[in-house]
Amino acid sequence: MSIGERIRVFRKKQGMSQADLAGNLFNRSYISQIELGSTIPPVETIQLLAAKLRVNLDDLLDPIDPIKMPKEPYHKLMQAKRCKSVPLAIESWQKSIEYSLSTIAVDAAMFISQTKGYTDQVHKILFTTYNLLIRVPISENGTWFDFMFQLGNSYFHQKQFHEAKQIYESIIQANPSLDIERRARINLASTCFEITFYELAIMNYEHAIELLKLESGTLSKQQLGMCLHGLGSCHHYLGHLDLAYEYTQQAQDKYTQVDEDRWHDANQNLGVTLIAQKKYNHAKQKLLFSEQFYVKATLYAKAANVLDDLVKIAILENDLTQASEYNTQGISYLEEYDYDPVLMVRLLVQKCQILKLQQNESYRDLFIAVKALARAIQFDLKDNALDTDDLG
Repeated sequence: MSIGERIRVFRKKQGMSQADLAGNLFNRSYISQIELGSTIPPVETIQLLAAKLRVNLDDLLDPIDPIKMPKEPYHKLMQAKRCKSVPLAIESWQKSIEYSLSTIAVDAAMFISQTKGYTDQVHKILFTTYNLLIRVPISENGTWFDFMFQLGNSYFHQKQFHEAKQIYESIIQANPSLDIERRARINLASTCFEITFYELAIMNYEHAIELLKLESGTLSKQQLGMCLHGLGSCHHYLGHLDLAYEYTQQAQDKYTQVDEDRWHDANQNLGVTLIAQKKYNHAKQKLLFSEQFYVKATLYAKAANVLDDLVKIAILENDLTQASEYNTQGISYLEEYDYDPVLMVRLLVQKCQILKLQQNESYRDLFIAVKALARAIQFDLKDNALDTDDLG
């Protein structure tokens, strides 16, 4: 649609004649020539007509310049979406980056990330697109917010928590809707927790809870549970064990009949808090209940994680036989079903601790192997990893 055709459409929507639009600035015949396309008005004239028609200048100008904005990236992206083809979407994205087409680049990057998940390649695509947006920005609309969440989540997945924190903060600073601010604050709080900014995490969880009070439904219950769960974890690490237990129990109540998996995550955290409070029997009941659930749900890494906590209780109670059984079971879950290298290191360190307490010198050779594994996966294994005084 030409500029003249758009002027005619908006004029008729306003119920104006050509003479009305011309007013005292132009004559009717000039408006007629513009609408017919026989005259191309200067930008200044278009601005005056846009004001008279109560529309934005962009509403009258051609949205696509054939020279500056080639159509190939757009058509290739549409084809990629129809065929659900990531390679075609990457081709579209590469072309859009080449020609600085920020809107298409964002659309392509979103399609790729939502299809492939948070891989290293996807992170590079999102990061490069963000750099383009710094030079060629798009309006802070729904698409922009969705992209920024995707970028922040990618940083979080890459364990680049400080970068993720900056992205979530930029979303909040954009003065978004309450729904978007609530999402951003929950993500920001989780990120602050990962970098041990517990007080800042608590502030954002509490702010998100205030925003959630304005909503209702299953989703809001789950998110409220996540906020309360996060508050419980923060207070646990700050040493406020009574508060930690209270918030985590509230979170568990919110998860009831809404999210069984998270219910058991909260249940495990309650068990961990009870260990810190030296209430070992109560802690064991909760942990064993969740371990059985995870095994039944074939979530073996989570089951092994619970067994890691049960080993701590057995060591604290000086029941090394039981500790060894829990530890062996956890290692077997990881070896046979769901390997997690970091959790494997933790369980193997526990095995070393058990052997050391049993005065079995073989723990030394095993610990050397565990340190080598930790270096291979870039896991920070402290020199005092075999200390048994602070296991609670």
